[in-house]
Amino acid sequence: MIWNTQGTGSREFINVLKEIVRVNKPCVLALVETHMGGDHAQKIASILNYNGHTRVDAQGYSGGIWIYWKPELVKVDPITKHNQYITMMITRVGEIPWYFTAIYASPDPSKRSELWYEFRKFADNNNQPWLLAGDFNETRYSWERNSSCPETSRRSERFNAWVDDTQLLELEFSGPSHTWLGEIHMIHIKVQGLTGLCVNSEWGLRKRSCFGTRKARVDWLADGDRNTTFFHLSTVVKRWRNKIVAVKDENNQWIHDKEEVKNLIVNYFRNLFTDDGVHGEYNIPTGMCSPFSSSDLDKLSRPYSKCDIDYVIQNMGSLKAPGRMDSKLYFIRKIGN
Repeated sequence: MIWNTQGTGSREFINVLKEIVRVNKPCVLALVETHMGGDHAQKIASILNYNGHTRVDAQGYSGGIWIYWKPELVKVDPITKHNQYITMMITRVGEIPWYFTAIYASPDPSKRSELWYEFRKFADNNNQPWLLAGDFNETRYSWERNSSCPETSRRSERFNAWVDDTQLLELEFSGPSHTWLGEIHMIHIKVQGLTGLCVNSEWGLRKRSCFGTRKARVDWLADGDRNTTFFHLSTVVKRWRNKIVAVKDENNQWIHDKEEVKNLIVNYFRNLFTDDGVHGEYNIPTGMCSPFSSSDLDKLSRPYSKCDIDYVIQNMGSLKAPGRMDSKLYFIRKIGN
C-alpha cells in the first residue's frame, strides 16, 4: 500500500494511519511526501509494529519516502535509495520476486527528467516484474489537470513518450481525476493524475491475484483456470494497445486533448470525401478489359426485382443491419419467413 501523505507531523495523521493499517493489514507500506524524517519515522515504525524499515528523509520540508514492512511475512531488499525514489526487491515465500519503486518526483522538471532516465536504464537492464507507484508530479492528459498551458502540454508529451519507451502500463481505477487539492489531505490508495500507478508487463503476467478470467481468450486457459492477474492484465494490455490516446496533426505535432483529437479526425475525413471542385481529364488506358455486351448493359440498368432483394438478404451476414435499420438480418429473415 502507498499513501501520498503530504505531511506526517499531525496527531490526526497518526490516528488515520493506524486505522488504515488495521483495516487493510498491508505487508508493505510506503509513505511519500512525508515532509519529515529521522526520529519521527522510527516512532511510526514502533507505533505500527513494523520491524522492517528503510527511508529517504525529506530535504528540509520537501519530499521524504518511508517504507515499512513485516519481515515475518515478506522479505524486502532495498536496491537503490534516491531523494526521489526507493527501488527494492520484494519476495514472499513460494512467489516470484518482484521490484517495487516508491516515487516522490521532484517539482523541478529538470530533476524529473533525470528520474525518467534512471528508470529507463533500470527497465533496460531488468526483466523481473516491476511496479512503480507514488507521486510522479506529471500528468499524461489535459483532462487530468484543472488548467493547462503550452508548457504543461509539452511536459505531458515528454512524459507520455517516456511511458511508451519504457513499455509501462498505467493501471486504471475509478475515482476523482485530480488528486491534489491544495490544503486538503487525501488518501491515495487508488490514484491518477499527479499520483499514479504503473507496471511493466512482467509484473502483471506473473503476479497472481484475484481478478476475473471472463474476458480472457479461451486459448489462455492453458496457463491455469484460477483467477490471476495474468488474465486481467492481458485484457488491459489489449485495451491499451487498441486505444488511441494521441494523433499527429498536419504539422507532425502530437495532439493529446480528446476534443482536439476528435476534431482532427473528423476534419481529415471531411476533407478526404469532400469534392474540391477540380475536375481534370484522366488518361485512362483502353483495351485492358473486355467491353460489356448490350445484354449485360441492359441487365445493369434494369430495375431490381423482389428476387434480387431476397437473394441479397439471404447472402448477407446474419448480424449485418442493411442501411440505417437497427434490426439485424437474422430477425428480418425470421419475420419474413
